[in-house]
Amino acid sequence: MTALSGSMKKNGKLSISSAYEHFIIHYPVVLWWKVVLNAGYVPKHSFISWLAIKNRLKTKDKLSIWGVTDNDRCMFCNREAETVEHLFFECILSKSIMGKVLHCCLIDRGVYRWRRELSWMSRKAVGKSLLARVRRTAFNCSVYNIWKGRNKSIFGDRRVEET
Repeated sequence: MTALSGSMKKNGKLSISSAYEHFIIHYPVVLWWKVVLNAGYVPKHSFISWLAIKNRLKTKDKLSIWGVTDNDRCMFCNREAETVEHLFFECILSKSIMGKVLHCCLIDRGVYRWRRELSWMSRKAVGKSLLARVRRTAFNCSVYNIWKGRNKSIFGDRRVEET
């Protein structure tokens, strides 16, 4: 205990803050947290975005590995295996949706792949300005509604189409 308590001393005395710093696990800082977790966001949108970022959405590629389904094709395009990367925004339908969202948010560029889109939002859609808030909200809302549309296609037998 003496070696341990020696590292927890501040000015020769045992300190709660030194003990806390000794035992706390320091995780790397992620840049995407401001895009997903912020006051004023819709919690269900943030939650689905967080699951997508952590690659924890139950996409068809995972369900097929687990033996839940034998079809791992994307519900929207039926061309590729449904992964988080494909669903957001490699699929032709979700890419088109995100393109329209970007245009409405005054972002004049093409739609990037999932990780790059998230990285761009993490760098460019931060701050307290109204435009930054709208961009972050639109991003989370897009991810949520693409996921919701995918689930409606699977469980509700309703085909989602571009409008």
